[in-house]
Amino acid sequence: MAIIGRTTTDGPESRALDGALTGEDYMSLVVSKDTSARAAAAARDDAPLGALLAFAQDPKVEVRVAVASNPAIGRATSIAETLSQDKSADVARALVGNSAVHLSVVARIADVGPRAVRRLAQGRLLA
Repeated sequence: MAIIGRTTTDGPESRALDGALTGEDYMSLVVSKDTSARAAAAARDDAPLGALLAFAQDPKVEVRVAVASNPAIGRATSIAETLSQDKSADVARALVGNSAVHLSVVARIADVGPRAVRRLAQGRLLA
């Protein structure tokens, strides 16, 4: 196994963007120190819901944005609802722009989300 920085070239971090990942790989990525690998895994539409829920609570905003942009969160409204409480305007913007996100979540952002995104959310509700 070759190591480049903190990422192995044959571990789940190296396959996060476009390789085959197992459920175990996703759970390894949830705790990975490689932020870009976590974000890549969180953006995948084949990510298990448990992993998406864990990624939705990631300390790095880019990982939470990847989850918010992922169409797979349409399978579990609770993930979008969790992210709708995020203080980051980038996360709220990604939720509003994700057509898989239920309109009730968009309405919450329009009402109490970050001010910078409320108008965008209102626009989606009127469309």
